[in-house]
Amino acid sequence: MTTLSSIRVLAETDAGTTGLDSSDVLGLAGGVLNVFSSLDSLPVSSLTAGDQAYVTSNNRLYISNGSGWYNVALVNLSPTMSLDQSGTIELSSEGATTTVTITAADADNPEAILSYSVESSGDFFKMATLSQDSTVFTITPRTEDSSVALGDDGVASLTFKTTDNINQATEALSFTLSFITTIDSSQHTTFLLKSSNENYGTYASQAYKFRDSNNNLLAWDANVGDVHSSAFTPYKNNYSLLLDGNGDYVRTGFTTVADLPGDYTIECWIYPRALTGNHLIVDTFVSGYNGSYQLYWRSTGSSLAMYNPQDGVFLQDPSSSTIAVNNWYHIAVTRSGTTGRMFINGALVDTGTHDQDLTHGRSLAIGTQLANSNNYFDGFISNVRIINGTAIYTSAFTPPTEPLEAITNTSFLGMHLPYLADGSTNDTTLRMHGNGALIPWSPFLKEPYDGSKHGMSLQFNGTNQRVQHDTTTVNPGTGDCTWECWIYPYNDTTSSIIFETQNGMYAWISYNSITLYGPSGLRIDYSRVGEADRTWHHFAATKSGSTYTMWVNGKNAGTDTGPADVTGTGISFGCRYGTNSLDNVGAVADFHITKEVKYTSEFTPPTSAVAHSPGKTLMRWADDVKIYDASGTHELHKLSGGGGPQQSTSVRKWSTHSSTQFTGNDAMFLGSERISEQEPSMILDCVPIGTEDFTIEGWFYWSSHANNRYLYSQSYAIQLYTNSNGYMNLLVNDSNDSSSYIISLTDNLAIGINTWHHVALVRNGSSFVVYVNGQSYLAGTSSGALPEVRTAGFGTFAYGASQTGGAANFVGYMQDLRISKGLARYTTNFTPPTEEFLQ
Repeated sequence: MTTLSSIRVLAETDAGTTGLDSSDVLGLAGGVLNVFSSLDSLPVSSLTAGDQAYVTSNNRLYISNGSGWYNVALVNLSPTMSLDQSGTIELSSEGATTTVTITAADADNPEAILSYSVESSGDFFKMATLSQDSTVFTITPRTEDSSVALGDDGVASLTFKTTDNINQATEALSFTLSFITTIDSSQHTTFLLKSSNENYGTYASQAYKFRDSNNNLLAWDANVGDVHSSAFTPYKNNYSLLLDGNGDYVRTGFTTVADLPGDYTIECWIYPRALTGNHLIVDTFVSGYNGSYQLYWRSTGSSLAMYNPQDGVFLQDPSSSTIAVNNWYHIAVTRSGTTGRMFINGALVDTGTHDQDLTHGRSLAIGTQLANSNNYFDGFISNVRIINGTAIYTSAFTPPTEPLEAITNTSFLGMHLPYLADGSTNDTTLRMHGNGALIPWSPFLKEPYDGSKHGMSLQFNGTNQRVQHDTTTVNPGTGDCTWECWIYPYNDTTSSIIFETQNGMYAWISYNSITLYGPSGLRIDYSRVGEADRTWHHFAATKSGSTYTMWVNGKNAGTDTGPADVTGTGISFGCRYGTNSLDNVGAVADFHITKEVKYTSEFTPPTSAVAHSPGKTLMRWADDVKIYDASGTHELHKLSGGGGPQQSTSVRKWSTHSSTQFTGNDAMFLGSERISEQEPSMILDCVPIGTEDFTIEGWFYWSSHANNRYLYSQSYAIQLYTNSNGYMNLLVNDSNDSSSYIISLTDNLAIGINTWHHVALVRNGSSFVVYVNGQSYLAGTSSGALPEVRTAGFGTFAYGASQTGGAANFVGYMQDLRISKGLARYTTNFTPPTEEFLQ
């Protein structure tokens, strides 16, 4: 066998003297190509210039000059390709297909030789199906039920490929799929009674469980004072600022975020509760600063107006009836060039010449006139956005249906989060003054409550309430750790414990600070002077060895050294561990402990409940609630006496949730006595007031008619009940007493027991109608205004009992009791709902 060493393979450097010349190359075209299995197989004698050889072992081509062999470079360029889509593609939640087309070329091969394929990430099949026709790929999204069943997380990718059978080109695309989960007309829902399918027993065990490191549900070792859970959490996209018209407002320090030298947009949503006098919405006015301005409700003309010192009132709605109390309105003022425009609910209501440079460098205030500390706004303000450089509205438009975002040129975005923050890149510091609050009610559609996404909170009323765990280790010992939760304080005059570990490390919130305190001299104080209660605060404390860092709303609040070993198994919430001191007055949501340092730099607080992380989670609160308001707006309480309503899976209208059972000795009401007496504005607006339309409805199952059985009671304003004969009764009053009723109706057709009935009370203008199973039972008319009332100890309304006293407790079952403000859902006889209410 000929060896490699005996073969003369000419180097490229030989080409200059003995290499191939042009005649050799020309001769090559007519040569014969011989195939050899290995380099050693190439002939070494009787060579002729132009001989060709291909060696299969190394896939190389050789040419002889008659003396030896040249290695000829084989070049195959990769195909080139492009896609008609780019970036991240959001697939249609309605099932519409998306196509991706490849355009490709190859410098070395005819187009017919090219072939096309696609490779998916492992989870793409959970999101969509895929078909191919040559260069066209069709993607069909799965239905919501299908994607949920397969465990789709909403994100996947595809890599598209083009090959000439030697080389290939690739290009990847990312895809997302999210389903529209909001419910039609749900912006009107201010209360929805739901009961979990998780069996928690009696009401007294509301704060029933948490999850350990293995994600097992465990009961608390102590539940002192009947702590209970709620669907009121920070994980909602519908927060608004509530102001009571008496000293409440939000402001910045001196800033340029509201300076508007050129084109601009100022917009927000408002829900006024009073329109007497002037009411400031957005204010930068300072006397002597011609560039300052005010957007406000003006008593002169009784309409929306825009003002600056140079021009005076330069825009004003000419109609005094466009805006009324107790309704949401989208308002916007824009400037394009020298033309100013004012819009209400997307309609253009005024235009004018407007060329004043609105530059001032002063404070921005929401809800007051800063110069005189008066003219406070009374009502809700949501999603305030200032855009410097763009007039995004220049003609009539459809108002936004989702919360606003920080788009190009956004200089300020506020009153849209569960905590006080500027959502623009300026991140301007905001301060609350007075008793304002951020609560989850807005003009936007709502999602169904989902415990895994929205979590739950525990409610503490400051009267020796606490939950405590003692028996299994939930503390990190010497390891790294993060304690994390949300806090919503109700009272700015107390110090409220957030949590305390058994070894004496604890966090608390007071009127002026949030503090992390513990052994070994640990103390970190965060000043919250100017930060009002009744807003959510995200709290996190990280431990790395003996170094502790506290974070508030994603900002570094300080670092200190503390115990390297957090010993003991126990932890307490609501009060000090094992004691009843530093009672919490407020809500704590989504508490969890993880075995890692989660945060090392500033971050955006979580927007959904934190899921269990195997190997990292030490403890987290359960994400299920027993009997709750699914609108997520308010907490519920039982009336005194009895163990409170219970869940029932044996008698229910809809199997997806339990019904709520009433035995006649218990009932529920909205809001605690403390809130209803001290902070009535927090819960007032969930119930019908004034002359607005409304719907109160639900499914009811009477077990007996021995006495009056109250379905719904709003003090003396609304009383809906059946009497001992089973006849439906409706009382409506425009005052908070029983001296006279504007409507008093009784039917003489008994409601059957031991079966479900849909009952709806609807106000449509001056018409009041009670429908039973879709048929009109009682009807009356009145233009009277319902009073703003609440009963001490009974909150704003009660269901299952009368707020005005008497033996009138309901006996039976309820499901899906819902209040809709501002909407008469039924105006004629109708077919009762065939599905449960989701919002």
